[in-house]
Amino acid sequence: MKRMSRRRHRHVSAGYHAGSQADDAHILSLLRVSVYVCPADRFPQGRAIKEGIEEIEQITGGGAWFEYGSQRLAVGPGTMLWHRAGEMTVHEAFADDPYRCLVIAFAVDGSSLEPPPRVSVWRSRTAVERFAEEILPAFHRADIDRRQLCRYIHATCCWQAHAAGLSRVNPVLPLALRQVLAVISSDFAEDVDVRMVAQRAGVSVPHLHALCRQHLASTPARLLEERRLRHARWLLADTRHPVAEIAAASGFASAGSFCRAFKRCQGMTPGMYRQRYAAPEGKVG
Repeated sequence: MKRMSRRRHRHVSAGYHAGSQADDAHILSLLRVSVYVCPADRFPQGRAIKEGIEEIEQITGGGAWFEYGSQRLAVGPGTMLWHRAGEMTVHEAFADDPYRCLVIAFAVDGSSLEPPPRVSVWRSRTAVERFAEEILPAFHRADIDRRQLCRYIHATCCWQAHAAGLSRVNPVLPLALRQVLAVISSDFAEDVDVRMVAQRAGVSVPHLHALCRQHLASTPARLLEERRLRHARWLLADTRHPVAEIAAASGFASAGSFCRAFKRCQGMTPGMYRQRYAAPEGKVG
């Protein structure tokens, strides 16, 4: 079934006080936005983050090894490493392709009530490049309100970490589970079930269930249904295709099974969702 178309760092204090924003109330200022290119002839010198600092390493090219708990992760373009006091930055690069990264540092007082994950991956490498191209020159402009820039950078990074978690793109997950999620992401619109997902990912069905339960507190069937519903929500809001056509394009066996699943998960019918979220007539793709 086919888918529809569709380190050398400069420190500058900004004195940003976040005020009443709950998620970033601990952020005091934007200290640094810079680029680090690991030399090809030596290992990077990892650093322990000092008290009162949070630092982000956003990998933009090449690759590195990163120690995360008991795991040794290979991190590449798009990976965002969010370090807090006492944690170590990257200190081992790929020998044949050393990493390059965007470095962002904040002065902080305490920590967030819901801190972003230590490791996440932006969904789009292009988005990472555009973000770097945007904030690097902005940081050095004299006419920029540093408080607003600090808010923007912090909020963008928080959102990307959150969105990555929702999309299950996470190098911390076991390789077998990442393969399962990749199959679901690429094949959800086809006539596939849990058994076929396991087969394509190269794992047994019992092992697939155990992985989803242990690491995602979910089931393979629920993950597959969630991915199909996400695609269907986009089609409902962004197109005028009939519901039956959307059901088929999203991988559901019938319009009836789609409508039942949609109402159970969304609390409304597909028609109600379209009425609430679709763009005005004439602006829909």
